[in-house]
Amino acid sequence: MPELNWSPAISVDVKVIDDQHKKLFEILNRALLKKNRGANRDEMIDVLRELVDYSDYHFRTEDNYMLDNNYPLFQNHRKEHGQYLRKLRALIEAYENAEAGLPDDISTFLEKWLLAHVSESDLRYARYFRSNQK
Repeated sequence: MPELNWSPAISVDVKVIDDQHKKLFEILNRALLKKNRGANRDEMIDVLRELVDYSDYHFRTEDNYMLDNNYPLFQNHRKEHGQYLRKLRALIEAYENAEAGLPDDISTFLEKWLLAHVSESDLRYARYFRSNQK
């Protein structure tokens, strides 16, 4: 599985948020690498929990930015964040309680969700802010 890399094409033009997106991609890539190398359950759970914690931190940063700038689609965007965190926590809990290794649906979910969210939902607010700058 190739790495998922942040690129300027998905920049939201807010340095702190772009830097956090880069960090999210880095954590996700670490999780995928560990999975591909057959890391043990504890190692996988640690990196997945790190991803949850950092995602939560990042989402609060984005939420505050959108609120401070009166983004009209804030509630929808925040709802996406909540859905992601609930789903990821449920997948991790199922993995913690399962006998088998890390299911592919966790890594597939993470890859697809992060890339789609940053390149679609986050770029939507970036375009809004660019077009509504005073």
